[in-house]
Amino acid sequence: MSAEPAAKRQKADNGAGAGAGAGAGAAKQLRGFDHGTSTFPPQVGRMSREPRLAGKVCFVTGASRGFGQAIAIRFVEEGGKVVMLSRGGCDETLRLIGTIDGLPNGDADAVALSAKCDISDEASIAAMVAAASAKFGPKAHVLVNNAALFVFKSVEHATAEDWDRTAAVNIKGHALVTKHVLPMFKAAGQGSVVFQGSISSFVAQPNCCTYSTVKGAIVQMARNCAFDLAKYNVRVNSVCAGTIETPISRTERKAHGWTFEEWQALKIKDVMLQRVGHVREIANATLFFASGESSYCTGTHLMVDGGQTSCTVMPEDDH
Repeated sequence: MSAEPAAKRQKADNGAGAGAGAGAGAAKQLRGFDHGTSTFPPQVGRMSREPRLAGKVCFVTGASRGFGQAIAIRFVEEGGKVVMLSRGGCDETLRLIGTIDGLPNGDADAVALSAKCDISDEASIAAMVAAASAKFGPKAHVLVNNAALFVFKSVEHATAEDWDRTAAVNIKGHALVTKHVLPMFKAAGQGSVVFQGSISSFVAQPNCCTYSTVKGAIVQMARNCAFDLAKYNVRVNSVCAGTIETPISRTERKAHGWTFEEWQALKIKDVMLQRVGHVREIANATLFFASGESSYCTGTHLMVDGGQTSCTVMPEDDH
């Protein structure tokens, strides 16, 4: 479930992913990332000496920030050419790509396309695919269905409009993007689709029916696509995140007046690793499914949640 302030239960963003959960423990840091900073740029590394996506064209929806931004950067580091989708474009992600150590001539425009696209609108998707084909050619190899619209309500309080809005992006949108990119996979003779599920795809959470329902549908859509598209040599899998530090996390902390340590302590009570995750860790898991290293994996999901969904927290003994 995405970390979301109560005052913004209906934050719509067709261009970002975020993970969350319930969870205690001292703040821990990933090397190169300071959890205490007021901004959350994804880690930007260097070009790989043994690139796993060399020459591959990769589509990433919701690439303006959060998960999608980190994934796009990671794919370029591994030699991929990335088509980045967001309703408002992905200029900041494009700028960060230009800072990757070893990027030839520092030319982000040679390896990435920022495309404004509303994935709930099929005409917008078709125009985006046409622009991608014009820039990188008629073949594609990877699609990451990451974009999300966040609506957190119980079935008691959700309106018909709430259901229509969340389904339009989180279900229909992913299906239509997959449909329109599929001919490019066929032209390439192969492909890998990675859906962004969540721990919310599997567990019940309070006032989360609208979100958990679509996240459950995403994992099931991936399984069915894996079956249907195997004949085209297209693999389909899901990455399911737990509590991850994203820009939305800062919004939640600011709304409640929490420090990072206070926020993390609330989120990790049932997380085995006793820390929240970082978007770079989601990007690495997504890279595994996107690359040939997962060539015999399809129709499955990878939990990136610090052990949260496998953890049972027993009440402490007061005696």
